[in-house]
Amino acid sequence: MSVRPKSEKPDKDMLVSHIYATTIAPENYDSLMDTIEFFVGAGKSEPTDLTLDSHFQTALKILNRMGRRRKEQNREDALVRNAPGPTYVANALGQITAMNNSAKAPFPSDPTTLQDLNIDDEVLAQLFRWMDTEDETYADIFIEPAMIGEPAQSSCIIARRLAPLNNTVEEKAEGLQHFFITTVELRFCPERAQHFLAAYALTDAEMDVAIDLANGVSPTDIAKKRKTSINTVRAQIKAILRKTHTTGVSDLVRLICGFSAGLTAAINASSEATLTGVASELKQRHMMTLSDGRQLFWLEQGDMTGQPVICLHSFLYGVEWPDDAVEALATQHLRIISPSRPGFGASDLAPSAYGEDLLDTVANDLRQLMDHLRLERAIIMGHVMGSVYALRFALLHPTRVTALLAISHAPIWREEWLEQLPKRQRIIARITQHAPHLLPFVTRAGIALIDAGYIEQFVNALHKGIPADALALERKTVFDAVAKGLEYATQQGSEGFRRDCPFTLKDYSTTARALEMPFHIIHGECDKIVPPGNIELFAEIAPATQVTRVKDAGQLLLFSHWEVVLKALSEAANSAHMRPLA
Repeated sequence: MSVRPKSEKPDKDMLVSHIYATTIAPENYDSLMDTIEFFVGAGKSEPTDLTLDSHFQTALKILNRMGRRRKEQNREDALVRNAPGPTYVANALGQITAMNNSAKAPFPSDPTTLQDLNIDDEVLAQLFRWMDTEDETYADIFIEPAMIGEPAQSSCIIARRLAPLNNTVEEKAEGLQHFFITTVELRFCPERAQHFLAAYALTDAEMDVAIDLANGVSPTDIAKKRKTSINTVRAQIKAILRKTHTTGVSDLVRLICGFSAGLTAAINASSEATLTGVASELKQRHMMTLSDGRQLFWLEQGDMTGQPVICLHSFLYGVEWPDDAVEALATQHLRIISPSRPGFGASDLAPSAYGEDLLDTVANDLRQLMDHLRLERAIIMGHVMGSVYALRFALLHPTRVTALLAISHAPIWREEWLEQLPKRQRIIARITQHAPHLLPFVTRAGIALIDAGYIEQFVNALHKGIPADALALERKTVFDAVAKGLEYATQQGSEGFRRDCPFTLKDYSTTARALEMPFHIIHGECDKIVPPGNIELFAEIAPATQVTRVKDAGQLLLFSHWEVVLKALSEAANSAHMRPLA
């Protein structure tokens, strides 16, 4: 790593050198940030030199050209992993870039193109025509029955477009449009027969007839195949209809195919839901389609039948809690539902949502998620910057909120606080305030540092000068949670993070006065990023605020002192049980 002598003042040549040095060797990131701080420091104007700006743009293009295949693959893996049946991600050329285990199973070696799936030619040609269209009014969803595989099986192809990571014209021109493609079996394989047989008390002969019917075999051909009379087959069909409470063969086929699809989903969910660490029943991934067609990912942790808590994540630390905290959630009957905000994890970016519109968009996403889960009310909790989103949801949908909590943050800001921030946070805040056009390169270079394996260097810089956090990071469970959170936050790139940055410098304390409920803030006494005095000021402006100060805790309170958070959640849940619905 290049180190600048203390006596040497940065100049433009040095800044240019650090820009390109970071592009080639990501470990130079800290030196780059130190040099940038000099140019956007207190009292200094932003770098307006067009040559400098050109260097930043050129370096960003270099990083983007170099790509980050591993991260993009992670996003695609997350998409296919949560699908119940054989599912692929493919580009406009038909090249498969990700697939789940169900998609791999029928083939001796992994297919690399859509042609390898043995889709019948006419349907494959239709799919490629749909993928190739640039008309935005063209159908967003492709659905077509098809014969797939070898030997060919009756299936249905369902495809949709995936938004490019940054939705830029350049990305589309470079062919980065990707597609989510899944296949649904329109047959009932013998391996699933015993489950259906047991559920409806069918005989073996009746089960064989039912399978043939589901696979499109006519009663006459069934009789020939079974070397029996057509009257015998008809009698068996009548018995099957009576036992399954269906009104005809078409109704029976729908039941069988639905049973097969549901069984497929259950089998895949049980095999794919396992996350590292705790048992799969304590951590489960889910995906839904929002009203505007975007995909929303969420993670559930703890007791899946417990008191619901919607946890809105920060922009750095992800959605997963430490394993020991998750196990404790289960014993206390708490169900943490952590949706990924637009552009984070596997949730699609909201292309045109910025600023206040982004807050409203997330609030609407959360409302749709609660409707999808049939939750009338839930405890709403914001972690660090997630508190801004939690506040907005509570203001827009107060009747859906059982209790409102924030961890390690309150949505308040004063200009004089900027110089009191720890070094790394101060640099990012100055760039956000004075030179926001530099954020794309700065955040992208930070991701390159993480991708290159220097995550410990990145984390240490974030919490340098914060003794409580440094001590917490010595615990493996805490460091692993933080590292996993950074991997999560940067999975799609830095666009989600960049859109969050301005919220760190906005004040919503006066707005909080309109809250129709108490706002409980749990905060570390040793937090240097958001000092306790800031929280106390927020409580003065918004009198309904309750503050719990946690001794020896810093910004990493949720990971280092999660017992305090669980205690507060349990108390809120108990109060909710004793309080009538509004």
